Amino acid sequence: MTTYRLGSATIHHGDGQTVTVLSDGREIRANWMVQEGQAATAEQYGIPLGRLNRDHDLAHAILAAVLGLPESPTLAGVASGDYWPAWFREEAAVLAFCGYAAAAGVDLEQVAARLSQAG
Repeated sequence: MTTYRLGSATIHHGDGQTVTVLSDGREIRANWMVQEGQAATAEQYGIPLGRLNRDHDLAHAILAAVLGLPESPTLAGVASGDYWPAWFREEAAVLAFCGYAAAAGVDLEQVAARLSQAG
């Protein structure tokens, strides 16, 4: 398991899951198991199916950090049950970002490591 610090969030990434710990201690657990219907999403965005769930929550944290946000508003909304009204925009950005990274041969775990060290 690798731990990254991106913005105010701590991300534990490995062992088949990503656990995002927000600044207030709330946790979001994301299992990497492929779910029904995800093959079409992976194909649409050009993301290898095995990386779709593995990179997804990590990408939320990376994008939030790059934008200077303390944590992903969408993941914070998931943790509280009070969904951010623009969650769908962040979700679209995450999927596009993951597809872009896959097309460019960029490993998002390496990006997270660089950003974590830079912080």
